[in-house]
Amino acid sequence: MIFCEGWNAVNNSFFNFIPFRPVKGELLTLKIKDWKSDYLLNKDVFLLPIGDQFYCLGSTYDWDDLSDKPTEAAKTDLLEKLKAFLPLEVEVVKHCAGVRPAVADRRPVAGLHPEFPRLAILNGLGARGLLIAPWLSRQLLELIVDNKEIDQDVNPARFWKE
Repeated sequence: MIFCEGWNAVNNSFFNFIPFRPVKGELLTLKIKDWKSDYLLNKDVFLLPIGDQFYCLGSTYDWDDLSDKPTEAAKTDLLEKLKAFLPLEVEVVKHCAGVRPAVADRRPVAGLHPEFPRLAILNGLGARGLLIAPWLSRQLLELIVDNKEIDQDVNPARFWKE
């Protein structure tokens, strides 16, 4: 069984030795007229083109408020950081929030349970999930199917204390 539970992994009794540290993040969907970029821009915030004058602006980090409710403070923060390097008029189309699964040492976990090797986990990708999920999934697949050793930097055993 592979546990991929997002930030709810904090409630997983099998992997309760992993120091999960969920973090809330907020994103804005913007419409920007009279400007076009096909590239991801990144300077304190990221601006990702999603097509047809629409862009995704993110993101924030809040370790205290783990609700899925967007806040005006985060919206203001994101827009001010964007304006600092791209002073354009933007229209906020959508504002959303969610909780990322993260780990105290800021590295993801992927691998087998040290005591129950038929249990595996893939979690804690944090803000880099989009970038590292393919690599990490491949690592876990090769561990399970081909018995290849998983990168020790992501092995959940790094937190195991007998």
